[in-house]
Amino acid sequence: MDTHVELLRQFVAACEVNPNILHETKFAFYKNYLESLGATLPPKRDEATEPPKEAAADENEADEDFDLPPPEIDNSGVIPPDEGEELPMGDSNKEPSEDDLEKANDERNKATEAFSEGNYDAALQHFTNSIELNPGSAMLHAKRANVLLKLSKPIAAIRDCDKAISINPDSATAYKFRGRANRLLGKWLEAHNDLATACKLDYDDVANEWLKEVESNAKKIQDFNRAKERHAEEKKLNERKERVRRAQEENRKAAGEQAKRDAESHESEEPDFTSMPGMGGPGGPFGGNLFQELMKDPEIIQMIKDDPSLMQACLEVMQNPQNIAKYMQNPNVLRLLEKFGKSFGGVPGFPGGCPAGAQSSSEAAQPKAAQPPPEPDLD
Repeated sequence: MDTHVELLRQFVAACEVNPNILHETKFAFYKNYLESLGATLPPKRDEATEPPKEAAADENEADEDFDLPPPEIDNSGVIPPDEGEELPMGDSNKEPSEDDLEKANDERNKATEAFSEGNYDAALQHFTNSIELNPGSAMLHAKRANVLLKLSKPIAAIRDCDKAISINPDSATAYKFRGRANRLLGKWLEAHNDLATACKLDYDDVANEWLKEVESNAKKIQDFNRAKERHAEEKKLNERKERVRRAQEENRKAAGEQAKRDAESHESEEPDFTSMPGMGGPGGPFGGNLFQELMKDPEIIQMIKDDPSLMQACLEVMQNPQNIAKYMQNPNVLRLLEKFGKSFGGVPGFPGGCPAGAQSSSEAAQPKAAQPPPEPDLD
């Protein structure tokens, strides 16, 4: 039960935001119930001419650079809107008796006779009497709408047609007269849709003639609206592309700046030889002034910066000359050892420069002299 109450509360809140919900066909039963209690409902708002404020603002912004001129519409025959007289709709919950139906039929006959005589006020009254006796008849509401058209009351006629369609969604007569009412109000697209629906449900020569009458204006408006929609979509697409382009450009710029900062930071960093155990500290092979001299050699510094592992390899060899066997195939280690030997008159622990068995890079690069071929054995 609580769930149903919550759903009803949400529905009422939705109606407060958009009262047009109450005029939808599927909620006709609720609308009729409210009217039977004496409630006064707001008239249906024309959403085509009164869009929501936010939507209207977006549309106006999109129209600023839309230079296609509006179509030339032939508004001949359009009349000023009426006040939308609210006529009795009858009690939708009423179950008419046989006597009610008989009286309603009599009133209908009187209305038809008065209509044929051009006495539209009398016809309106008789149709109203018939509706109150038999409120569930869609045809009675549609017929009264026709009388209202004759009295130049298209908005009141539309209200009757809406009621008829809520009772019978397949009422071709109701669509026919609602289409005519929209045509008199200059609502060409609505008129075209209603009249086309009427002809589809039940073809009528008069409805077809009215449909042809509104086709030209409806097509012009439809084409114009489609052009505006395409323009708005293209504008949104271009704006989206521009946002993506700017974001990509900003990302590229940020990445470039970060790479530049990284490069500058890398260039400003010098290798910290003292952090390597046994190298620049006390007791190490390059302790004291010898290590300071080493730091002045740009070629050695660059070699270590290019491959920091070289220092560790040299340290292993200096601490244990037998480790040279591990690096005999690494020309960079041999070259650095050779560099140490040239700079400091021999690598500590290796008299004469390099470890025993280690060739300098220049020596390793020298090709061996070709051996002369053996003398032929003449014996």
